[in-house]
Amino acid sequence: MRDKRSGIVNDPNGWFEEPRDLIAAIRRIVHVSVGTVRIVEGLPTLDL
Repeated sequence: MRDKRSGIVNDPNGWFEEPRDLIAAIRRIVHVSVGTVRIVEGLPTLDL
């Protein structure tokens, strides 16, 4: 799909050459998200 104003083409199917690359990207995102939650949960609470 091409944006009429900017001319930028947004084609999600064109982001990755191989379908496995999409799966790998999702896997990395989930891994980082889970790690972030674990770090945040481990932080001490602030007593204000």
